[in-house]
Amino acid sequence: MLAKYTLFSITTFEFAAIASAHSRTLIFGDSISDIGNANRTVDPQGVPYWKGRFSNGPVWNEYFAKWSNHILINYAFGGAVSNNTAIHIFDHQMPKVPDTLQQIDTFNATFGGKFSDDVLSNDIAVVEIGGNDIFDAVDGLRDGTLNPDAYSTSVSSSIGAAVSKLVNMGYKKFFIPNIPDISSIPAAHDASFFARMILRGLVAEINVKTNRILSNMQKNPSLGIQYIKTLDLFNLIDKIQEPEISSALGVINAKAPCYVMDSKFKVTKSCEDSDKYAFIDIIHPTTRVHALLGAIASTILQEGSFDGTTKSILGLIFKHNLINISSLKNPLYNIDIHNTGVTNIPTYDVKKSQDNASKIIYDANNDLPGIN
Repeated sequence: MLAKYTLFSITTFEFAAIASAHSRTLIFGDSISDIGNANRTVDPQGVPYWKGRFSNGPVWNEYFAKWSNHILINYAFGGAVSNNTAIHIFDHQMPKVPDTLQQIDTFNATFGGKFSDDVLSNDIAVVEIGGNDIFDAVDGLRDGTLNPDAYSTSVSSSIGAAVSKLVNMGYKKFFIPNIPDISSIPAAHDASFFARMILRGLVAEINVKTNRILSNMQKNPSLGIQYIKTLDLFNLIDKIQEPEISSALGVINAKAPCYVMDSKFKVTKSCEDSDKYAFIDIIHPTTRVHALLGAIASTILQEGSFDGTTKSILGLIFKHNLINISSLKNPLYNIDIHNTGVTNIPTYDVKKSQDNASKIIYDANNDLPGIN
């Protein structure tokens, strides 16, 4: 069974020397992390997602950057998997968006070798991936054509390969969210208990294998990794459905989606207030849940650990006043946010980072703030 919060330790000294004043967080992943990259190519499918995010407001890494005073560079694409080639081999599907390996290659093509050693030592790289790998495995699991052990090994190896690419680029600090408990999200609620347990088992197996790979990487002194930290999405998805936590978040429904879609992804039913739901659709959390994850990530960065208990989660909810964070009122919003979608943190998606590459490189190497 997946253990709660696998956290790799970091010394007090390392935190005291945590960085330059304007460190960057680099994001590679899927729709849980996407801030608008896929919006350039993917139809929002009838759900009124907010400014290209697959949510009703900002997503977790934006809150993390806000509360950690980081510049955000985001290459995540909604719909991404860990490895397109592997998905094609196992599931005979060809994803239409860049996988995490390709996202990192795209980033490297623009920024590889351009940052100083100090920048590389202080910035944080995030690889958040795997949920779509699980969805792509459903048919094979159902008809018995997919080998769960081989598949879990492939996905975990691809996640490890993504981190290795970043290590080879010189990055030394990593946050790796594990795969959420897909069996507990609205997309799985109509499945049988047996089917949900198969999904849960596959997710847990990938997470365990990934943790093993990452642990071995961190133990290898030749790689020079300062830390690899796991953000426990698996635990969080279950925790937000606990009545005490959902109530503290002001969520009246933590199990059903606000927007219900038919088999052709057309909205057939919607709620009146998406901020009172934990999920905007059958897969994606609402912005208040994202704020909670951002608060957890920021706490781990600042304090070194977070135990993921109900008591600790409630403490963060009250500390950050998360019940008052919504799609309408938000600490990330500028006055003209609903027209521009530009938050009050320095943020670069793929296009913006490529258009401003020279400035990003200069500012980083001279420890200057980014732009909004």
